[in-house]
Amino acid sequence: MRGNATGDATAVTHGQAAEGAVGRAASNVFAAGDAELGRALRARLRGGVRIDPGARALYSTDASNYRQLPIAVVNPRDAADVEATLEVCRQRGLPVLSRGGGTSLAGQTCNTAVVLDFSRHMNRIPVRRWRCAPPGRPAVFEQADTGP
Repeated sequence: MRGNATGDATAVTHGQAAEGAVGRAASNVFAAGDAELGRALRARLRGGVRIDPGARALYSTDASNYRQLPIAVVNPRDAADVEATLEVCRQRGLPVLSRGGGTSLAGQTCNTAVVLDFSRHMNRIPVRRWRCAPPGRPAVFEQADTGP
């Protein structure tokens, strides 16, 4: 609850608080370029691009107490999407932040930046064949013996 100009108490919803205290500065700075940034990213990516206030509010927090509204949220499908996002952001001088599960306890995944959320599409570790070198034999020799 907070008081208004007449002294009456008014309720503040979670959405108002997120958009108010945290988001006011970020929204004022980036609001004009949001639509253009969204178009530029969507034109080059196969993955999803979200610039709407709801998606930005969802990504404004992690497991810590920090709250920062991102500029946009990108769900890259592959490395090409990541490269394209980095290029678009570099051209505009925008910061980029990578995000996995959002489990940070110190606010590392919250910032006023374009958030690359890898948890939706790029969440698998590729299986590779491994070869063990016998004790005393450097792995370099094992690679040379087996070829590329």
